Amino acid sequence: MKWGKLLITVVSLALVLFITYWEFGKLTTPGTLHPSHQDIRELSGWSSCAACHGGDGVSMTDACLTCHEVISKQMSANVSLHGELNPDTAKSCQLCHAEHTDGELALVSEGSFKIAGIKDPKHYDHQHIDDFALDGSHQELRCEQCHAAALIPALKPGGQRFLGLSQDCASCHEDPHEGSFGLDCASCHGQANPFAQVAAFDHTDAFALTGGHGGLSCKACHSEGTESAIAELQEHPPPSTRSCTDCHESPHGEKLLIAVAKDNQLTRRHETCVVCHDVSDESFLYPDAQMTEAFHAATGFSLNPPHHEQDCKQCHAEIGSRPPLAYGPDLRARFIEAYPSRSPDDCRACHEDPHAGQFDAGQTRGRCLACHEPTTFEPNTFGIEQHAKTSFALTGAHEQTDCAKCHTPIDDVKQFAGISTTCLDCHEDPHAAQFNDGPTAGRCDACHDTEKFQPTGFDQAMHDETQFPLTGAHQAVGCRDCHVQEDSIRRFVSTPMDCADCHDDVHEGIFDGPGKPAVVAGERGCARCHVADGFDRVKWTGDVHGQWTGYTLAGAHEAAACTDCHTPVRKPDGRNLTFTKAASECASCHTDQHAGQFLIDQATDCARCHTETQTFNQSLFDHQTQSRFELDQTHSELDCGACHKAYDLPGGGELIRYKPLGIRCEDCHGFTNYQERGDQE
Repeated sequence: MKWGKLLITVVSLALVLFITYWEFGKLTTPGTLHPSHQDIRELSGWSSCAACHGGDGVSMTDACLTCHEVISKQMSANVSLHGELNPDTAKSCQLCHAEHTDGELALVSEGSFKIAGIKDPKHYDHQHIDDFALDGSHQELRCEQCHAAALIPALKPGGQRFLGLSQDCASCHEDPHEGSFGLDCASCHGQANPFAQVAAFDHTDAFALTGGHGGLSCKACHSEGTESAIAELQEHPPPSTRSCTDCHESPHGEKLLIAVAKDNQLTRRHETCVVCHDVSDESFLYPDAQMTEAFHAATGFSLNPPHHEQDCKQCHAEIGSRPPLAYGPDLRARFIEAYPSRSPDDCRACHEDPHAGQFDAGQTRGRCLACHEPTTFEPNTFGIEQHAKTSFALTGAHEQTDCAKCHTPIDDVKQFAGISTTCLDCHEDPHAAQFNDGPTAGRCDACHDTEKFQPTGFDQAMHDETQFPLTGAHQAVGCRDCHVQEDSIRRFVSTPMDCADCHDDVHEGIFDGPGKPAVVAGERGCARCHVADGFDRVKWTGDVHGQWTGYTLAGAHEAAACTDCHTPVRKPDGRNLTFTKAASECASCHTDQHAGQFLIDQATDCARCHTETQTFNQSLFDHQTQSRFELDQTHSELDCGACHKAYDLPGGGELIRYKPLGIRCEDCHGFTNYQERGDQE
């Protein structure tokens, strides 16, 4: 009974509590919270109502702003959308944001925007947002392109639908400057034009971006890493306005720039650009550029007659239509190629060469004015003085010769270069090609001059350089005596040089027979023995005598005259000799001082004791081997005269006796034995 009463009591209490909870919820919760608020723990449960609706002195507006601090700050500062709303409207959050609708109504709907005074939220121009009015391309964007949560039904706790975005461009756009130019992109680029145009940037008045400077990218002038880079200009005061040459490389030569500066009284070379080029010009090229005759002269080419009337295009092809030259290290070379700095005498740069390149080399290479006046091609100015500087100076009879006789045309081009200077190419050869070889080949001037052909300049000194020098009696012989005429051609080359070709051989060839030397001391023919000074002079030496006769002259014989041994005859003998044959025995020329004491087989051989190179008193006689008496120590110290004494000859004179002499002691000392000798002693 006791447990039954307790059970009834518990069930009754539970039922009362359920009914109470159901009734309370029915009275205070007209619907569930919006999904964006459902997951917030502070807004769930019996005590959550005050978190939004307030109570105990806290208004509902204050309760909402407790969580939405950003909105609170806008309302306090009277800025942005909530801050600019009517205060009564701003404080009634429920007017714009419906809650407890089971999510059927959006917290931020079109109705919310209309209550805030925004009739078309899709084209809201951000008029309530300071410094971020939609302009240009931003006007065409949909809300969700910037506000990613704009169309999301439910936000996660802490999420924001429209707030929280930065107005910095880099928060949405990639910053190509990587922050080096700051965050105020619109100050240069604006929003109305493409980013690359930098439409909102107002360039300094000191350097207006007009003409060719308009439309350039900033980096074209403000390249990174230089003092003119935009990042540098933001941190440091900008430098003075740059001159043309600070950005543009000048392709002009120093001579032109100096002349322009002087003509315009400019002290600095870089100031000369504006004399010919205006900053408003689209290009540095013609026809914008101004080139006066004075400036043209400064290039090295004065526009003197007949060039003063020429149109620029006649000399400078494509001028006015040529594309600008790109900058680069070879700009100067490309500029010269496009606008060649021609020399005043570089006529061929514009005029066709009537000489077909004949003067492409040498001193006159490309110099038409070396021979022609600058105003007319004919007549030329090439005279005798100019011709003298060539390889063929005009002298003698050539001075009066007409140019056309030597300079004839080939294929309608008159020939000047390569004209032969060889006489035989213009004159007939009277020598029938005798001098076509050797050092004088084709050189008529080796013997003749240009005045006249005769007389020649070939003298004795020149003849001495030939194979037949003129010596002795030949010096007085006339040229025609040796150089005879054959078939109307006087013979010079291959003229016979042997003596016998001009002179009779009085020896009738006996000196050319077998066993006779063909060359003697380097000479042949008659010159082996004779000299050109006179036929009677013979230049034999002792060695030459040996070559011819087998008997070499030595000692006193070498100095002897031929006639000392050879008796001359009035007429050549039967063998055509003009001298008698000399005997080879000494006794045939010399008296035998020994009166036949050394006669052997009826002949005395003096050479056994004497030589031609020693005096007669110097003897080769060897007593030990050539006599019957060998000299001992005692006898060898004696003078020859001690034994060989002179004897008087019958009829006068005396003779030293050498043989016969005794070889016994007593033959000289007069004793016959030792006893007798002792007695005598």
